[in-house]
Amino acid sequence: MAGVGRKRLPWILGAVCLVLVIFTVREAQHLRHLQVYQRAIRNGSILTLPATAEIPEATFARAWMLSQSGREQQALMLYEALGQSRDPVLRAQAKYQIGALLLRQATDLLEAQGQSAVTKVAPLIEIAKEALREVLRHDSRDREAKYNLELALRLLPELERSDRARDEPAKEEKGDWTSIPGLPEGMP
Repeated sequence: MAGVGRKRLPWILGAVCLVLVIFTVREAQHLRHLQVYQRAIRNGSILTLPATAEIPEATFARAWMLSQSGREQQALMLYEALGQSRDPVLRAQAKYQIGALLLRQATDLLEAQGQSAVTKVAPLIEIAKEALREVLRHDSRDREAKYNLELALRLLPELERSDRARDEPAKEEKGDWTSIPGLPEGMP
């Protein structure tokens, strides 16, 4: 019985060594990819590298660089893909970036076009609010997400109010004295 165990031991050790070698090679490749992306981030050439789903952090960096360079729609697409990540921290960071980017787009539109942009801005703000709420579900202490959500909540009711004011005719408010019949003659 002891002889059978000794015959299997070299095979078991060989299999363990093979698994360790495969794992080491895979991690070394991953490390090389990370180093390439770190160099690309440092020298600003990350936008020229191909997008890869293997390294979500690199995809996040690429999305951030796209948003900084004015290519917001491409950045939003990458952030949306990262928003489906299994990593809750990365997912929350991507959702925050989506909310902040959409909120920035909405405020830029409002500043440029004024109240005529209400129909374009309302959906952007609604999506931003939902993304920021998801961030706060992950971490209720995130001050930046709270601030942006509060800004979005303040901005949208103002837009809805100004929309209603434009659609409805102005109603004159009557003061209390105008509803009392007769002329006041002094103290009672």
